[in-house]
Amino acid sequence: MIILLTTIISFILDSIGSNLKIGLPLFTVISLIISYPYFKKETPNFIRLCGVVGLLYDVVYTDTFFLNMVVFLLVGLIIIYINERMVNNLINVLITTLIVIISYRFFTYIILLLTGYLKITSGLLVVSVQNSLLINLIYVTILYLITDYFHRQHHIPKND
Repeated sequence: MIILLTTIISFILDSIGSNLKIGLPLFTVISLIISYPYFKKETPNFIRLCGVVGLLYDVVYTDTFFLNMVVFLLVGLIIIYINERMVNNLINVLITTLIVIISYRFFTYIILLLTGYLKITSGLLVVSVQNSLLINLIYVTILYLITDYFHRQHHIPKND
């Protein structure tokens, strides 16, 4: 339930954030970072979630069909890799967020560059990373504290 709720809220907040002219905030990607520990070692289900959310992200927010689905799957693999090697606490979630945001922007940049879909400069890549880092770090901190509170209060199973 907590996975679905954080994903839906983040998906809606992405829409609100993009309308506020703060760029595309990537809250939905952040929800994947927060959600992974609740999958209790069910990695295939997490990968499916990444793919479905990425596809929905493509349909609702972009004109690039399957681009975000592929990028979300790649980011999901990075989240799995990091979580298997680090303990789940706020500092490590912040580090994971930095890595994931940079990876998301980089993968998107490379795919769009290789396909020739958009002509994006490396300077624009750096600016997009800079613009999204602060808002996403704030959001992941708030979301982590809220979900951790519910985890402790309601004894929701989570891999730490």
